[in-house]
Amino acid sequence: MSTATLIKGPAIEFLCDSGEVKSSADLVHTLANYQSKIATWHKKADGKPLKALLLDSCSFEFVTWLFALLNTGVEVVIPNNAQPETLVELAEACDFCCGEQTQQSGLPHVSSAMVQHVVAEVKEHFWPQTGTIYFSTSGSTGKSKLIKKPWTYIQAELDVLANIFSEFESAKILATVPHHHIYGLLFRLLLPMRLGAYIYPQRIYPEHIAAQLQSATNVVLISSPAFLHRLCQDNVLAAWKDRLSKVISSGGKLDVTTAMSIHQQLNLPVTEIYGSTESGGIGYRQCTNQQTAWKLFPRIKLVCDEATQQLTLHSPFIGDQFLPLEDTGQVNQDGTFILQGRVDRTVKIEEKRVNLSAIELMLLEHAWVEDCKVILLTGSRTILGAAIALSMEGREAQSNSSKHHMNIQLKRYLGQKFELVCIPRKWRFMTALPYNSQGKLPIQELEKEFD
Repeated sequence: MSTATLIKGPAIEFLCDSGEVKSSADLVHTLANYQSKIATWHKKADGKPLKALLLDSCSFEFVTWLFALLNTGVEVVIPNNAQPETLVELAEACDFCCGEQTQQSGLPHVSSAMVQHVVAEVKEHFWPQTGTIYFSTSGSTGKSKLIKKPWTYIQAELDVLANIFSEFESAKILATVPHHHIYGLLFRLLLPMRLGAYIYPQRIYPEHIAAQLQSATNVVLISSPAFLHRLCQDNVLAAWKDRLSKVISSGGKLDVTTAMSIHQQLNLPVTEIYGSTESGGIGYRQCTNQQTAWKLFPRIKLVCDEATQQLTLHSPFIGDQFLPLEDTGQVNQDGTFILQGRVDRTVKIEEKRVNLSAIELMLLEHAWVEDCKVILLTGSRTILGAAIALSMEGREAQSNSSKHHMNIQLKRYLGQKFELVCIPRKWRFMTALPYNSQGKLPIQELEKEFD
């Protein structure tokens, strides 16, 4: 059967880890094969709705399977990692799996081997029109949670992003983040495909990014706060800064110090994206100073509660619903907004209420502190623990004094604002906080530092 060689829209190219370059025509040909394979599962299901578990480290394979599943009416569950326990847990909600990284799930696996007789025809408009994706997110607790995203919501967000980030057209897309969460899927895969770009494999280390920049121009770097924080300590990309056209960060909070350091080193401001899997994109900014406000994406509205400063979102990316956010802030008359802290981070210590974000904000103003996280530690007595990523000055102080002395100095510093009972009792000093590949800081991992 014909697989339709006429392809409308911008040219897309993928560089695979093997060094092979895949084109739009390759995608259409492979898509026809994969849709043919999935069609056999529909016959077996006898009309039953199907769910498939999908994960593959290769961008080309991942997006081809994704489009094939959506085009054939199969709902897609995307794990947040490839750990066996995660796959087995999510497999309970699925009928079969696709992609190289799902084979340990225990589900029947659809092979990527090409077949000679293709029964599914791919139209020239191979882009899915409908469908449902479930993103798996561990949040802060480590427990998997499925978040449902109709494809129409993702399409609505892509329409907005394509107008704002038109420089993706014909760019080279280098990413330090994976494509199996919403930020990576949108910015390193779907948006580049929508506008026509050359998509490189994921690169985790700065040295690998630098090596790629030596032979590329007009590069958009899709990154995370954790990567940029490490990068600015020894920026090996600075020698190739003229090859970069944009640096984007999302997936977590980027501290202002890091943003401004990267701006100075690369002569390029970092474009931050604010949003989450649940909310979709909300706003963006290019942080050039401590007070840089966020700009809302078109058709997005934020409302601030006068009493609590909690923000509520109204967005077409979530079906024009109202969603209370976990952030507090201020909405300005010109449509910009400023984030102030987290709603859910007020805790009680011996009947005293204290906001953990407020403690962190004060610590970040101290010369010793590059990054920090304050968490609640429960046991025979509930106390606070502070994990501190030391700045250069902090590391120098550490080499010249004891940990006990540093604890006392930081406690005295916080004592200017907070009652003694609300000041962290346990302190851990480290080079960097244990962010994961998605730029998140899982609380369970951080708690281990205090064992």
